[in-house]
Order: sequence, then structure tokens, then C-alpha cells
Amino acid sequence: MAPQANSNRLLLGVVGALTVVLGGLWLWRGRAVPHSDPAPRQPSPEAEQSVDASPALDVPAERTAQPAPAAEAAPREPQVVLIGVVSGPDGPQANANVILAPAYNLPPSRGFEVEALELDAQQDWARNYTNGRTFRTDARGEFRAEINAWFASTRATPPRAADQRAALWVKLLRDGADPVEFELRVPLGAFITDRQADVEYRAQLRFAGRCQVRGRVVAEKLGEEAPELQVAAFALVDGAPHKRPQAQVTCRAGSGEFEFELPCDFVGLLVMWADGFRPRTLELRAGSQDVGEHALERGATIRGRASIAGEPVSGLVRAQPQPAGALDCSLGEVWVTWDGDQFEWTVASDFSAEDGSFELRGLRPGVYSVSLGALRRGYASELPAVELTAPASGVELAPACARVELLVFRAGAPLANASFEVAETAAGARRIGGTRTDAEGRAVLYLDPKCETIVVFQAPADSQHSVAPPIEQRISTPPAGQSRSIRIDV
Repeated sequence: MAPQANSNRLLLGVVGALTVVLGGLWLWRGRAVPHSDPAPRQPSPEAEQSVDASPALDVPAERTAQPAPAAEAAPREPQVVLIGVVSGPDGPQANANVILAPAYNLPPSRGFEVEALELDAQQDWARNYTNGRTFRTDARGEFRAEINAWFASTRATPPRAADQRAALWVKLLRDGADPVEFELRVPLGAFITDRQADVEYRAQLRFAGRCQVRGRVVAEKLGEEAPELQVAAFALVDGAPHKRPQAQVTCRAGSGEFEFELPCDFVGLLVMWADGFRPRTLELRAGSQDVGEHALERGATIRGRASIAGEPVSGLVRAQPQPAGALDCSLGEVWVTWDGDQFEWTVASDFSAEDGSFELRGLRPGVYSVSLGALRRGYASELPAVELTAPASGVELAPACARVELLVFRAGAPLANASFEVAETAAGARRIGGTRTDAEGRAVLYLDPKCETIVVFQAPADSQHSVAPPIEQRISTPPAGQSRSIRIDV
């Protein structure tokens, strides 16, 4: 039994040793061989394309770089250039400043050449150079300006006509010279027909220089004091004078001499005038000149007396020629009308005295519409005018209206210094004015009997924080030429 037991033990030891050896070999194999899925997934087509498109790590980059597609050349932007030449009486003007700006609110004109129109410095409105650009002339008096930006809308929507022109404003500035403004009308045809080619426009601009105009005006006295004599020069625009003068001066007291400067190329009209005299008109040529001595004429006169309902009234008497002129020009506080040959007063006026007397002087003989208004005492919104022929004297200016004296009371006492409205209605038209009562609660109204008249007073407030509705009172107007007193309680 002992030998068999020993052999069994030996067999078990060998088996254990083999087991240990086999287990170590299995562990060593597990560490050396990487784990893999029993059923690896098939790569997708997208993954295969991505892998195939990616360069291998060991392949030089230059072998896999693909050439970039050639970029299309951008269309060349054409250059629109304005070349200007600035000159003056003494030749080219070097170092002159030129301001260019697009002209707004001006319709394009037509033509194939650049046209430079000199603009009047006394324009009715200021031209805007905010979006402009400044250039400086060289020794030859030239400047070069690219104006592409101002033609952008034209490129997008070209005009229908090839001879259409766009407008630019130009201002020339130079030391020792007055600023000069031009409107450049630039043709667009060449730019529209060939948009890939550069386009150059040329313009001639000029400082005209300054020349003296002198002369003398004489007029007889209309009283103890000599009249104030004045002269003004108007530029001609398409054969008609501008609405405002290019220059205006007062003659020297006593001698009546005058002297002022104008551009040397100025051609226009000279008007001489004084209060109470008929204006006198002369033509002005270019260059310096002495127009000589000229006497003002008294002209025709309309003398008369203003009254309403038989009582004299003091107010503004105005005479306007009939038919009225088509072109009125300003001389500051007064206006003259150009009739195609000479200037005449647009309106002649005089304030009637307390006795109603007035005198309208300096008139051209003819028919005038004469009206009365702006009364010193009393209210009148619009009094009917009458037609008179100059010269005339002993005229009775009596508008066809009635005189109404209002006596205004409140709570039994006169309502002093109270403002109120006067509304007159006739044929659907309504006129609204206003006046006030005097210290005794009286107010005088000169009314047209053909109108329905209502006076409107503000009622007293019901409390400190409320306002009562206005109080309206209809006025019974008497016939024209009559007078009436009316008491109203408000």
C-alpha cells in the first residue's frame, strides 16, 4: 500500500506542475495577443470614402495637395473722372480750392457736352456741400476728381436717353476772390454705352474778377429832408431779372453818388429808386463802367380821403397796378415788378392821416386796385378794394362796409381789455381774426354786410381747475355805409 500511495502522490505533483506551467503559458499569451471582436463590423461607404480621401501619415503632403481652382477675375470698375480747368482774368488759377457735391432735387438735363452754369450767389436757398469732396488746382489751374460714387445709381438704372446729363454742384474758393458756384451738367452717354471703359469729362471754370460800377442819382425834395436814394443790380436769368439783387447800396447823402463792385462778366439791370419816386431802370454791360447821372421822376399820384360809414379812418392804403405783374423782385422792405422793359412798384402805399387823407406817389399812369387795411383803431379783416386810375385827386376811398360799435358787459360791468375772436363767413369761406375791448369795454368793428359775423369770448372759469366753454354771439351787421351800436353780455 505504501508504494502505491507514493506513486499516487507523485502523479498528483506532476499534474499540478503541468497545470501551473499551462496556466502561465495561457496568461502570457493573453498579454501578447490583442483582443479582437469576434465579428468585426463592416465599414460604411462614407467611412471608406473619408479614409481613402485622407492622405497616409507617411506620404509627403505635397503629393496629396490638390491645385486650387483658378479664381475668376472680377470685372473692372470703370473710372469716371472729371478734369477741371480753373482760370481767371490773369490766367490759370493755381492753388484754388474746388468743392464738388452731387446736386439734389434737380432733374437730369440732356446734352452731349459738359455745361458749366454759373449760379447766382444770392440764391433763395443754400446748396448743400455736406457730402462733397475738396480738391486743389495745380500750377496749371487743373484738378482731377474721380466721381464714380455719384454715378452708382446711373450704373444700376441707366437712363433711357443716351444724351441725358446728371448735375454736380461746384464751389470755387480762392484767397482775395469772392466764392463762385457752378452747376455742372455732365453727359452720361459715354459712361452708359461702354461700362468697362474709363470716361473723362472736362469742364472750364472761371473766376470772373471784380469790376467797379459808379454813377449818381438825383431827385428833388419832397419836403424839408432830401429822400434817401438807393440803387441795386439784378442779374438776368433767361432774360428775366433774378428775384433778389446781386448788389444793393445807398447813395451818398447830399451828392447821390454811388460805387460798388460786380463780377467783371456781370450783365444785368440797374434800378434806382427813392420813396415817393418812380423807379428808374438801366442796362448794365460787362466790365467796369460809369453809368453817369440820372434823375428820378415824381410819377403819377393818387390823392384822396379814406372813410367808413361817413367817418374818416386812419389805416394803410395800398395801390396795386392792374393787371398785376408776373415777376416781383425784392429790394428789402419794398418790392418792384419787372414788366419786360423796366421796374415799377409792386405796391405803392401810404398811411392815411387822422382826417383820412392819403397820397400815393411814384406811380406809372394806369389803373390800380386800391385797398384800405391795418386800421390804427378798430378791427377790419379784409375791406373791399376799389379801382382807381392814376393820376387822380379828390378821391373818396370808402369801402362798402358797415361800422359796428360793440359795448361788452360781464356781470353788469363793462368788460375792459378783453381779447376776443371775430369770425366772418361768406359763400362757404371763413375768415377769423381777433381784437380786444378798450378800457371802457368798447370795440369798433368794420364788417362786410355780405358776411355772417360771430364774436367769440372766453367765459370765466367755473373753478380754479376748470375752463368754461367759449361764449359766441352773432352780430347783426347793418347795411354798407351805416353804423350801429350793439350791447352784448358775456
